[in-house]
Amino acid sequence: MQSTALADAQRRGFRAQGQCLSYTTKLFLLASEYVREEYGFHFYSKARNISHEVTACYNAVLEKYDVLAMPILIYPAPDIPTTATPIKKMIDHTIGMLQNTVAFNVTGHPAISINAGFTADGLPVGLMLVGKLWDDVTVLDAAYAWERLRGADDTPRV
Repeated sequence: MQSTALADAQRRGFRAQGQCLSYTTKLFLLASEYVREEYGFHFYSKARNISHEVTACYNAVLEKYDVLAMPILIYPAPDIPTTATPIKKMIDHTIGMLQNTVAFNVTGHPAISINAGFTADGLPVGLMLVGKLWDDVTVLDAAYAWERLRGADDTPRV
């Protein structure tokens, strides 16, 4: 179930503070509006149909395991874009950060990102734990267990 109050608040926020949105957020909002105007909800409906297949695939894997552990990013953390960063690089940066996480926005599987450690350069490495539908407690317990195993010292090792 989706919160209509949250959707209304988001819309008001976008209208009142739209100038504060990142370039990539503005670009994706414009692109989604263009697609909606040109194609209606055809691609949204297609994506929703595919989401059932994706959910079923994760459900099948999670029948064998309590949680799945996967990287947040498939590459080391990139530099934060600035206003001088070319638009294409900003888009690539944004899309690259969605590859492993965006599916769970659709499937509804509980997922959490925790610090798995640091690269040799001192950049954080994110670990995403994903659990069975409605089993948030197991995901939180696994995250807590991992953090205890890692120790309380989150200082980067440079």
